[in-house]
Amino acid sequence: MKRFSLAVLVSVALAFAACGGGDGGDDGGGGGGGGTTTTLDSAAAASLARFYGEGGVGVSGPGEMIAAYSNPPQKNLPQGCDQAGSWTGNTADGDRDGVYANATFQVNCDTSMSGAGYTYTVRVQGSITATDSDDNDPWVGRVEFAGLNPGEPFVFHVSSTYGSQTSTTEIRLSGYLASSRSGDSYVMEGNLSESASSPDLPMAYTMEFSGTGVFTPNGTWNPGEPADGTLSLDYTMSWSTSGMSTTVTGLSVSTPTPLQLSASCNEGAPVSGTLRIADGGNNVLEITWTGCGQYQATFNGQEITPAA
Repeated sequence: MKRFSLAVLVSVALAFAACGGGDGGDDGGGGGGGGTTTTLDSAAAASLARFYGEGGVGVSGPGEMIAAYSNPPQKNLPQGCDQAGSWTGNTADGDRDGVYANATFQVNCDTSMSGAGYTYTVRVQGSITATDSDDNDPWVGRVEFAGLNPGEPFVFHVSSTYGSQTSTTEIRLSGYLASSRSGDSYVMEGNLSESASSPDLPMAYTMEFSGTGVFTPNGTWNPGEPADGTLSLDYTMSWSTSGMSTTVTGLSVSTPTPLQLSASCNEGAPVSGTLRIADGGNNVLEITWTGCGQYQATFNGQEITPAA
């Protein structure tokens, strides 16, 4: 089941990376033979159309997603920094969603160690603030990332050297993720910047996201269950990878006609509504559902066939 808002964001980015750009033809997209796309091209549009048309969008509870960002620094700091940071404040978690009531994790560790021929350099610096304004509701929560100084990101850096071989991994996070309720609706929002690099990874990447998703269920719904209801999305993103030479900037995702999700269709897939994906170059993909698994895709106003 796809988690809404950020999972939709990430899947868009991965679809672009998989496409590797287009043919740079008359559709105005693509970057030619270099495999780089800064605009939505026909190949990416066909890939996205198939992904979303066949059930790549839905909604589930975000608590575990926020907790996934919130808890690992507490549990999985590398050796040498594993005792360097701690949570302070109110660490109550009555709804067991993994997001503390009002607590901050702060760490400032920069150390080296050696053994068995290896030399390790570890640096973990920054703060994570978790707040839960309703500790009886697993939907409600917020986690925010920052560096030790204003404007800096949370940094997780590990470098190991064996002989002449050095391997380095670094992850940087800044911004926030939050979920809340508004009347009968469930709201997910964020403004997040994330980057990672390592010579051992097939690609280094950067990602920036800002926007919201709103789900209004038809009647009673428990987050995490297949959903019946209406989903609206409105966010922008930028994405780049080095390994696949892919760059997407100014991408916007919206629902000009909100998506109606059905629990009986692929555990909460759309059965009506329109998803719109547009880039900074005025290229537009629209996917419109007319039933379970039934949809039509257009790119720049022309009907297209989803990628095989």
